[in-house]
Amino acid sequence: MNSIKAKLIRWGLAIVGIVFAFLALLSLLHMGAAFGLYAALAKWATVRLGLDYYAANTLAVALTSVILILLPNIPGILLPVRHRLRIAGVVVGITAAVGALVYTVGRDVYFDRTTGEPLRYYADTPDGRVFSFTPGFEPRYGIEFKPYTRDAVNREIEQKRREQSRQLERQKQEEEARRQQAIEAQRREADALRQQELERQRQEMAEARKQQAEESERQLELKRLEAAERQQALEQQRLEAQEQARQADEQRRLAEQQRQQEEAESRRREAERQRQEAQAQRQRQLEEEREQRQRDEQREAARRQEEEAERARKAERNRKIFSEAQRLADRWLRRKP
Repeated sequence: MNSIKAKLIRWGLAIVGIVFAFLALLSLLHMGAAFGLYAALAKWATVRLGLDYYAANTLAVALTSVILILLPNIPGILLPVRHRLRIAGVVVGITAAVGALVYTVGRDVYFDRTTGEPLRYYADTPDGRVFSFTPGFEPRYGIEFKPYTRDAVNREIEQKRREQSRQLERQKQEEEARRQQAIEAQRREADALRQQELERQRQEMAEARKQQAEESERQLELKRLEAAERQQALEQQRLEAQEQARQADEQRRLAEQQRQQEEAESRRREAERQRQEAQAQRQRQLEEEREQRQRDEQREAARRQEEEAERARKAERNRKIFSEAQRLADRWLRRKP
């Protein structure tokens, strides 16, 4: 009996061990598949999307967590959905926090603090210098990333120093040019003042000559005005004589116009009288014609009345003759046996 129990216990332990071994194997396979999926997604994000190491790592972890939650697996059977979501959120959050720390707090970290080894790679593109956490090629222009070593930093510092020296030289040249421009401006201003003084003197001389010319012009103008006044007086006398002659002509013209108007008025009155006589004659003719038409209408009406009366008399006579004939015929018919 004890041996049977011992056998059963051994068989049970063996089955439990086999089950745990199978589950452990499945877990290892699941972990290997998860790691392969993570590596494939990280490579895809780096190659196809051009993301840097930490950004590609964060995106690969997030996508891997989502895919593992959706696919059936041993941990999914043992853990409820909300626990798996929490675990995936914690993993993605930690990865994102690490990437955020690298891109914010460690954005200015280019060398290992303890060994001095370079931690970044760089590529000089047409848009400027681009840094990366991993080697390879710049995804837009295909330029190879080089390690950002101390030699590169020294070259950059030397380039900045040369740039600063060139900038200082340019500033000195600009200051010299400004000084020369100021001297030239002062010289031009002095020349302009001298030119203005000469111009003022020329203007004064021209003004004096102009005043003399104006004085001469005024005297000539006075003489011309006097001659013009005399000419104007003569012209006025001539105009008065012309005005008198014009008034006389106007009076004659008015008298002629008045005579013509009187003749025209007399002719108009005569024409009006003739027109009235003609109108009265036409009126008399129209009255006579109207009276003649009335007389004709009256005669025509009387004739029609006479004809109507004659027709009535004939009809009455015919009616009497017919009635007499009918009466005689009736009498004759009554007498006939």
